[in-house]
Amino acid sequence: MLPSLLVMLAACGRPGLEDAAFPTGSTTVVARGSTLYAVNTWDGTLVRTDTAAGVSDELVLGGEPTRIARVGDELWITLRAERSVVIVRDGDQGLEEVQRLKVGAEPHGVVANEEGTRVYVALSQQDAVAEFDVPTRKELRRWKVMDDPRWLALHPCDCALFVAHAYDAPLARIDLENGEITRIDPPSTWKDDDDLDEEPPIDLEPRSTGDIAISPMGDAIVWPTLYVDNDSPGDQPQVSGADITAPTVPYYTGATTGVGLQLSVSKFNPALVSVPLDPRTGEVVENEPTIAVFVGGFGELGPVRSYVSSATFDPDGHTVYATLEASDAVAVVELFPIDGQRMDPSVNPGRGVIDTGGAARIAPSEGGFYERSQAIVELSGNPSGVVVDKAGRVWTHEKGGRAISRFSQRRVKDHLVDLSTGAVLVDSFSADERIAAGTSRLDPEVDVGRRMFYSARDARMSAMGAGVSCSTCHFDGRNDGLTWSFDDNPRQTPSLAGKVSETSPVTWTLDVASVSLEARITSAGRMGGGGLSESEAAQVGAFVDFIREVDVDRRGARDAQIERGEELFRSEEVGCAECHGGARLTDNQLHPMFGLTVDTPTLIGIDATAPYFHDGSAETLRDVLERSRDGSMGYTGDLSDADMSALEAYLRTL
Repeated sequence: MLPSLLVMLAACGRPGLEDAAFPTGSTTVVARGSTLYAVNTWDGTLVRTDTAAGVSDELVLGGEPTRIARVGDELWITLRAERSVVIVRDGDQGLEEVQRLKVGAEPHGVVANEEGTRVYVALSQQDAVAEFDVPTRKELRRWKVMDDPRWLALHPCDCALFVAHAYDAPLARIDLENGEITRIDPPSTWKDDDDLDEEPPIDLEPRSTGDIAISPMGDAIVWPTLYVDNDSPGDQPQVSGADITAPTVPYYTGATTGVGLQLSVSKFNPALVSVPLDPRTGEVVENEPTIAVFVGGFGELGPVRSYVSSATFDPDGHTVYATLEASDAVAVVELFPIDGQRMDPSVNPGRGVIDTGGAARIAPSEGGFYERSQAIVELSGNPSGVVVDKAGRVWTHEKGGRAISRFSQRRVKDHLVDLSTGAVLVDSFSADERIAAGTSRLDPEVDVGRRMFYSARDARMSAMGAGVSCSTCHFDGRNDGLTWSFDDNPRQTPSLAGKVSETSPVTWTLDVASVSLEARITSAGRMGGGGLSESEAAQVGAFVDFIREVDVDRRGARDAQIERGEELFRSEEVGCAECHGGARLTDNQLHPMFGLTVDTPTLIGIDATAPYFHDGSAETLRDVLERSRDGSMGYTGDLSDADMSALEAYLRTL
C-alpha cells in the first residue's frame, strides 16, 4: 500500500499547503509579509497597505480591477472592463506596472499555485477558464465551462481547479491532469409555509454569490451560496405618480427568531456550502455529506443577514471567514465538528434542534440547513475579502469603505461555542484597528448611492433582517438570472447595466418615469424599507446610471453571418428595429403584449441577461426568436433556420 500511496502523492503533488495562509481561492486582497495589496474596483486602483506603519498608497490602473493573486514579487490583477490581466511588481521604486495581457471578455477571478508557476483566470463573458504559464506569460490551456464563471479555487495538489458561476449554483471541477470537467451540486434546502401542508413545502433556489476557498490541507471546499424563495407570491405596491402605497405585507419580510438559527429560514438565506474532498486528489469524497451551513445572526447594530461575498479559510483549516458585503460584517464560522462530534443528516431531516441525549451529534436544524457556531464582526464598508498575514493577524478588505480592518483572531475564536449540547450561539465583535486604504474617485452623489445600493442594513432601504439589498437581486448591478413570483404576474430581474435612465420608462410593466422613482418603489414597496427622500433616491439613481454596459464576448464582431443578421433585424419584414431602434435599441414605449402592457427593454448586452421576457419564459435568445414566429413582436415566421441563426448571432454582438 505504501508504494502505491507514494506514487499517488508524487503524481498529484504534496498533501496540503506549505504556507497554510496562502490563498487557495480568488480574492480582492493578498498579503506579503506585513504588506497587504487590495483592489478597489469602483476606483480603478491597486492599494498597498503597510500594516506595521498604518499607511497606504495606491496605483491607478483603470479598467475595473476585480481580483488579485500574488505570484512571488508580482501581482496578477484582472481588469474586468479591459479584457486584460495587469501584472504589477512591488520593487525598490514602489508599485510598478510590468505588463498587460489580453485574455478575454470580462476576466474576473484569478488564482495562482503556491509554487508561482501557473495562474488561472475566469473569463466570465466567454464562459471559459484559461491557464497561464508565469515565466513566459503564455496561455497554455482553456476550458469551456458553465455560464458566467467568476470565482476560482485551486486545490493544494495542483491537480484540480474549481469554478463557481454567477447565475447558477453548481461548481465545476476541472481535472488539471486529463481536462475532464465534472459538476458538483449543492444540497437541497426548503422553507416552511404555514398555509401549505406539503413537505417539503417550498424548495429554495440556490445561487453562488462569491469567492470560494479550499482548506489548507485540501480536505474541503466551501462556496458562498444564497438560497432564495422566488416562488412564494407577493403583492405589488400601488403607484400613482410619485405616490407609493406599500402592500400590507412587504414582499421581503424582516427577521424572526427561528429555532437554533436566530434567523428563521425566509426569502433570502445566506449559506456556506461545504464539500468534503480527498486531500491527495481534490476529488469529492462520496461517502461524506455535502452540507449547507446557514450564515448570519445578530450583531450590536441588529440582524446580520445578506449574501456571502467571499469565503477564506483560517490556517487552522476549520475556521472560515465569510464576508457579508451588504451587511458590513464578517461571519467567523466554525465549519467542522469539534471534540469528536459527528454529522448525521438522517437524524433530523426536518425541523428544530434535536435532543441528543448528551451525544455529540450535529444535524440540520431547519429547512435542511446545518448550524455552526459563529462570531459576527461588524465593520462599516462592504467587506469583500479576508487575508491572514504571516503573523497570523486577520485583515478584512472593506471595498466600499476603502479600508483595511483587523480583528483579534484569538478573541473571536475563544468565543466560538462547542456544539456538543446542540446549541448555537452567535457572538458579536468589532474591528480592533482600521487603516484607510484608498480614496474615492467617484462623484460624491454616485458614491452615496452606491452605499445605499449595497446595504441590507439601511432601514431606509429594507426591513431589518430581511437580508435583501438592491445588490442581492441586481448582482454587480446586473441581474440574478431568476424570475420572482408576484400575485399579478411573475417578474424576471432586469439588468441595470448601462445608463438605465436612457431606457425609461423603467421596470417591466409599470409606467415608472425614472430610476429614482423605481428606487423608492422597490425600497419601500417591495423590500420593506422606511422610504427614501427624493434626493436620496436620486443618489441611488446616479449610481445605477454609473454602472457600465456588460462587455459581451462578441460585441462589435463582424462576419457574413452577423451582417445578414443585422440586415434581417432592420428589415421591415422582420420588424425588430421598429421597437428596438435608436442609440439604446428601445423606443421607450409601453406596448400591449402577453396580456400585459410591457415596456420595451434595451437590447444592448442582451447576450448576458437570460432568461428573457418579463416572466423569464424564454431561456435562450433562440427561444425569443422562435416566440416571434407568431407575429406577437416582430415576425420571424418566414425565416429559415440559417436566417434565425444569423439573427441570433447579430443579437450577441449588441
